[in-house]
Amino acid sequence: MDKKSNLSSHTGSHHSNHSHPKKHIDHHIEDAQSIRVISKDSKISTEFNHATYNHLPKKDDMGIGKKSDNSKTDSLDKLRKKFGFSWNRFGRKVLLGGIALGLIAIVGLSIVAAWLITIWNNTPQIDSFNEPIQSSIVYDRNGDELFKFFSEERREVVDIDRIPREMQLAIIALEDENFYYNESGIPWSNLVGASFKCFTRAGDNCRGASGLSQQLVKNITGDNQATVSRKVRELFTALKLNQEKNKQEILAMYLNQVPFGRNAYGIQEASKSYYGKDVSELDIVQSCYLASFVQKPSTFSISLENQESDDFKDLQFRKNVCLEKLHTNQLEGDNSEPYIKTQEELTKLQDQPVAESGFVEYKVENKFPHFRDYVTSELRKLNISEQALFTQGYKITTTIDPQIQAQVDKTFDDLSESALDAQGVNNGAALVLDGPTGEILAMRGSRDYNNEDIDGQVNIATSPQQPGSSIKPYVYLSAFEKGFTPATTLIDNKMDFGGGFKPKNFTDRNNGIVSIRTALQNSYNIPAVKGMYLSAGGTDTIESPDEALGKGLDNFFSITRKMGLNYPCIPAGDGVETCDNPSTAQNAFRNRCYLSTSIGGCEVTMVSHTTGVNTILQDGNLRTATPFISIIDPKTDIDIYKVNQESDNPIYPVQDSVIDPAIARQTANVLTDWRERGVAFVEIME
Repeated sequence: MDKKSNLSSHTGSHHSNHSHPKKHIDHHIEDAQSIRVISKDSKISTEFNHATYNHLPKKDDMGIGKKSDNSKTDSLDKLRKKFGFSWNRFGRKVLLGGIALGLIAIVGLSIVAAWLITIWNNTPQIDSFNEPIQSSIVYDRNGDELFKFFSEERREVVDIDRIPREMQLAIIALEDENFYYNESGIPWSNLVGASFKCFTRAGDNCRGASGLSQQLVKNITGDNQATVSRKVRELFTALKLNQEKNKQEILAMYLNQVPFGRNAYGIQEASKSYYGKDVSELDIVQSCYLASFVQKPSTFSISLENQESDDFKDLQFRKNVCLEKLHTNQLEGDNSEPYIKTQEELTKLQDQPVAESGFVEYKVENKFPHFRDYVTSELRKLNISEQALFTQGYKITTTIDPQIQAQVDKTFDDLSESALDAQGVNNGAALVLDGPTGEILAMRGSRDYNNEDIDGQVNIATSPQQPGSSIKPYVYLSAFEKGFTPATTLIDNKMDFGGGFKPKNFTDRNNGIVSIRTALQNSYNIPAVKGMYLSAGGTDTIESPDEALGKGLDNFFSITRKMGLNYPCIPAGDGVETCDNPSTAQNAFRNRCYLSTSIGGCEVTMVSHTTGVNTILQDGNLRTATPFISIIDPKTDIDIYKVNQESDNPIYPVQDSVIDPAIARQTANVLTDWRERGVAFVEIME
């Protein structure tokens, strides 16, 4: 019988004496009426006859193979259908992704490595560190040299053995307290901390953290770019320096290199300039003072002439920090002891009066000293550091006119003590602007720069001062914007404006009904206060003074700020914490000054006040007072001042029509109408 017939013959009966490995399913087979087996080569349909197939039990019921979890299988099937998920495909993607990331990492690391190698190869050689530096030169408006920033480096190099231990430890305490602990010369932990702050604070704190070696490199090279490549280059050069020099050699180079102010470079010249003695004679307090100068040499040197200034307080604070570290830190290594042994000794040294520290007088020998100080401070606003001014050769053309300045100086120099006493004054200041440009043509900050009795180094033109009645044009200008006119009448009589504020005129006389023109020309006080109050909606009955006065103040401050006035926060009046916080300092003056603002009780600077008056005279066009014409960077030949002025946020704004030109002309008309003034003044003019 052939294969087919043999297979067919088994369909009738399926029992057999032979043992079958799947005998547990025999009872199911008994229920099947027939099974049609189709050979591989059969032409018959490959599907079971439905009638026959329906008698067979389902595969799961037959118990063939390992029993599975239907719910899990169904879930996986659904996932595969929905997402096309496959472990094989997923694995391939992970593998390919890993390979791609690896290749990217290799390429990235190769690029970074090549970049670092290039910087390393281009770092300067240590033996080239004696190259000469360039001093920045300041010119007047005619192009003639006015002065140089440290035109000559007064320096006397001394051996480290000649520099006392106190001085060596003082500079280490303030600038690199781990100097002797760090073999590489790089304060890695400080750099990591600074980098973290840089990234977490969006670039607001990306400077600092440099050790003595890095500072020495920066001082020698004059490279002060705020870039990553500059920092890496500085770091690599510092590493080379530490490979070729020992700690004492590096410390000696540093102390003989850095500026201390007063045109003194190096510790020996600094000791002579500030104390009139050889460096070997310095004591511990003097050493800490000199170490403090390194941070801001020009600023701190100038602060000695005004010991009430914030800069001098900062200098004293750094001196005390230096002494504190000499008491608490083992600056010379693990086996060393602090220099200052006891708390009593520390307290005595920190409390030592300034007069006992031995500072000697320093007489400034340059023309226009107030203007020079002003230019120096303004250059910081353009991100030009003091060190860059000392070394990088900027060409700075200022607005000063020597002839006009000479006339101003002569006027002050000719003032006699008796003439000043007759007026009840002992000091003064002057500022001359070119109206159409806002350029400062002359500046005199005090009667005598070198007169300590009047704090002559303090520049009255740039420090906060109460403007008195000169503020009144802005008061009436703000009233004109609210619809008042020069012919509007006000009642000049005494009035209580609340809070005990009862202003009176200079002559203590009431003038009855007066026009704004007359009130401004004669500088009456009561109409000025009323003008601010009434223009904000107040009434003579003072029914709601706070609201009206509040609106009047808001209106006044808003207008004057647009015109260029600056109201500094005054720590003595507003509080130190208020002034230290930019968000609260911005409007602190408002509550401090209140209604007295209308008669000059709120401090402004002469520079900003003159800018405001000039805005009136320029038909409402703002021309902020500026001391610069150009500032040329020698490395790029770019005019830094011009670039800043053309930016979206210039330091010295120039803007047309910050106030209505008609209002400006109306105010200027009243100011220049001398015939409305008192009889004596009219007689003089005629």
